[in-house]
Amino acid sequence: MPGDVLEVQVTEIKKSHAFATITKILKPSADRIEPVCEIFGQCGGCTFQNVSYPRQLSEKNQIVLDHLRKWITPNTEIQEIQSSPQPFNYRNKIQLKKKGSVLGFYRRKTHEIIDVQKCPIAEDSLNQKLREIRKKNIKTEFIELALDEKLNAQVIESNSEETAFSQVNRFVNATVIETLLSWIKDDQFQACYDLYAGSGNLTFPVYRTLSKIPFFAVEANISAVDQALEKIKKSRLPDLDFYACFVEQFLARFVLENQSLVILDPPRSGCGPDVLRILKNCRAKTIIYLSCNPATLQRDLAAILTAPRLRLSKVKAFDMFPQTDHVETLVRIDSEFSDVTLEQ
Repeated sequence: MPGDVLEVQVTEIKKSHAFATITKILKPSADRIEPVCEIFGQCGGCTFQNVSYPRQLSEKNQIVLDHLRKWITPNTEIQEIQSSPQPFNYRNKIQLKKKGSVLGFYRRKTHEIIDVQKCPIAEDSLNQKLREIRKKNIKTEFIELALDEKLNAQVIESNSEETAFSQVNRFVNATVIETLLSWIKDDQFQACYDLYAGSGNLTFPVYRTLSKIPFFAVEANISAVDQALEKIKKSRLPDLDFYACFVEQFLARFVLENQSLVILDPPRSGCGPDVLRILKNCRAKTIIYLSCNPATLQRDLAAILTAPRLRLSKVKAFDMFPQTDHVETLVRIDSEFSDVTLEQ
């Protein structure tokens, strides 16, 4: 890491860069610390556990700013990165793999399973449940441990790795929602479109904040939609329309209302090209994009912000995944309407 003095073995030389492995740390950086996990460096999860937490935050914030630098102007509000109240024991869901008597996570860049007794970034109740299930003869290949709404640990057995997406850090997720609501509470919109809505993580708090305007949520994962519809039924929210389809299909059928709010929370792969084309050309007042991947956020902004009326007005990073190299980013894009002819 920056500040290290190292002895390295060069493994590959490219035209403009090279790859190497560390053979000896001659003088460690002041920010290098001893990792707490016994399998750090082997497991494919944590990559920053040997970095002091303040340095993790500064590195992640810089990663976000480097990716967005092209669109940051003196008028762009850069808010301080949000730390996690719990740098450890924060994950409310872990996905385990099982083969024979081995239960754990994949070794980095392989499908070999490393046996795991305890995960230091998982919430305590999940580690307790992990100890319990190790004593049982579970036959399935994939096991998900997750907290329910009452924070009770649940065991979900499956022969597939596919599950409905949910934010794994409930502590930081709350601050993401709080920030988003603070960004929109004083605005007037004609409609709201929550695209890639999942089971309604952002949908329900935004709906309650805006209310009394047409509200559309779109999600392709049927399991997530079923969860959202159940919540709509229990909460009696008849004005909230939840569509089970791909975002591209929804946008092909519906024209986004002028002066509307569009919320994007896509997977790591980002938004599809058809979605980006429509967003660039629509008359939305504000687009708020929540991203878990700075690289695809950069790519998608490069497509959206080619529209001359659109500007990047707010940026805030969140450390949703402490001890890893992942970072969550919330950005706000505002429209300055003009007589510019929209592209077809």
